[in-house]
Amino acid sequence: GASLAKTQQGLALCTSAIHKLTCQASVTIGSSKKAAGPPAWWWSGLALSAAVACGSEKFARTPLLLYIGASVAVVASRRLMAPNKRPPTAAETQTLDAIRADLKTPFDEATHGDLLKRLWKAGLDGPFERRSQKWQLLGFQGADPTTDLRACKLLGLKTLVTFLETSPRHAEAILESRRITGDFDPRKPGFYPVACAGIEVTAFLCELCGLRGPNGAPPPAELPPSNRWAALVGTRTSFDECFAAVLRALDRRFDDERGDYMGFASVRDAVFADVREALDRGESTVERSLKLAPGAWGATKPDYAGYLDKLPASSPTVWKSTS
Repeated sequence: GASLAKTQQGLALCTSAIHKLTCQASVTIGSSKKAAGPPAWWWSGLALSAAVACGSEKFARTPLLLYIGASVAVVASRRLMAPNKRPPTAAETQTLDAIRADLKTPFDEATHGDLLKRLWKAGLDGPFERRSQKWQLLGFQGADPTTDLRACKLLGLKTLVTFLETSPRHAEAILESRRITGDFDPRKPGFYPVACAGIEVTAFLCELCGLRGPNGAPPPAELPPSNRWAALVGTRTSFDECFAAVLRALDRRFDDERGDYMGFASVRDAVFADVREALDRGESTVERSLKLAPGAWGATKPDYAGYLDKLPASSPTVWKSTS
């Protein structure tokens, strides 16, 4: 009786200690919230090991101690092997400088007018119109799209053009599902202004790069060490690839939650939190961590590729495609 009581007391102390060690290592995939502790499978394994240990005289401690030792090793390796924060490399700094220049450059009709024509050609039908209500079909607020570029200036326009031109199937799937049918009702599920959302994604990525402060505040005086540089600006196309992945993830989350115009901000904030978490874990690509269909499918066959992102985030069709 006394021996069993001591064993149970020791088991309780070990369980409590391992719970504290693993609490930070457990992350709920696809959610911006940390789990309250180790996942269910961990507790199941611990309970099984404890049952074997308490019910066996010959192997009284071996299974439980092995399980605890392995768990501690996993947690320790995750902490020790976590990506180190570092300043951007010379090549990454050049990419950041180019992004910063576009972020500070206001739209100029004579210099940048062709970008509007490319955006129209990529997303709208018919002859180009500089001012038209058709721009609202892309998710701008009025007849002149340049009025929505104030937050990110030329950079906001360039990222939209790149997305529509390089990922036409993803872009088409998003735009077709976000167009208003009938009278506008802000509580009706299904609509948010895609172009304006894209500009918010650009601003968010600039904030992650240290090029813009929160809510338009001035950026930090110096670029801080970070483990995000490889994913954000590791190559010349990394920033645009991140933009495409975040916008697609936002659209899928909006579908999952049957979002409406009034609830768009909460969906946006949840996705931005997921992206921050993925980058802080040192993920090399945001697309993979968010369980999206491969980005290249947006430019090549199969034609239904853009609609894979419309499936729920938990759908095997989506996550198996990235493995």
